[in-house]
Amino acid sequence: TSRGLGDVYKRQSLGSSVDLASARAILSNLVQSGALERDMGQTILAAVGDKALSRVPRESRDAVRADILRQVLILQV
Repeated sequence: TSRGLGDVYKRQSLGSSVDLASARAILSNLVQSGALERDMGQTILAAVGDKALSRVPRESRDAVRADILRQVLILQV
């Protein structure tokens, strides 16, 4: 089920850090599977993108991105 797919991503794919390309792939897979609406996927991607995280030091962005993704996906998927 789509809910099951979301649980897999939350538990396994989201380690302590997620680069932007991986975040994009995870969100794309969730949208394609029907676990996440397209508009919400785009919104989440914008929220974890480099522009949104521009005040976060580059070396910390992947960790912050993973934290944000984890929290949002818990609510959305």
